[in-house]
Amino acid sequence: MSYFAWASAILALALYVPLCLQIVKGTVKQNFTTWLLWATLDGIAAGTLIVQQGSYALPTAYTIGSLVTTLCIVRSKNFKWTWFESFVTVLVIACVIIWFSSGPKMATIVSSVALAVAGIPQLVESARNPWATPILIYFGYFVANVLALAGAKNWEIPERFYPSCAALFCIGIVILAATRRRYVARSNLTT
Repeated sequence: MSYFAWASAILALALYVPLCLQIVKGTVKQNFTTWLLWATLDGIAAGTLIVQQGSYALPTAYTIGSLVTTLCIVRSKNFKWTWFESFVTVLVIACVIIWFSSGPKMATIVSSVALAVAGIPQLVESARNPWATPILIYFGYFVANVLALAGAKNWEIPERFYPSCAALFCIGIVILAATRRRYVARSNLTT
């Protein structure tokens, strides 16, 4: 694996430290079920990439970081479970079934797409309360994903698909939260 791939994993792990500190302090609000499902889906993606001898460092770092973040959210007592989380849980089960029935490459695709679907509650939370969204941390995750893309050995699915999906999702949160902050700030100035 390249230096870029390892740098992306180290950066991702480092970004969990300020995120978890902010969650425990209560200055940042994150969705419990999103992070729990992300940990599971990241673990599936990491497993499929290890089997394919693909770029597994970043999803492994995300798995560890997501588990720690989930524990911090539980500690902050800020979690809920709705029909949507049940739906994404079904997607997680589908990813495992696809992995065993269709192989690791298809499981990589499905789990990477499911990561974005599992992130919808976090997107909604970012739109509702953009000031509780750690924009710089999500931008850092975007950079980590770009580093993973830069360190990929080739243009095949085991090397590029996961970090591409994750990069698009992270920059989506950044743009949404920043746009909502600006919109709300302008609305407050005009009233």
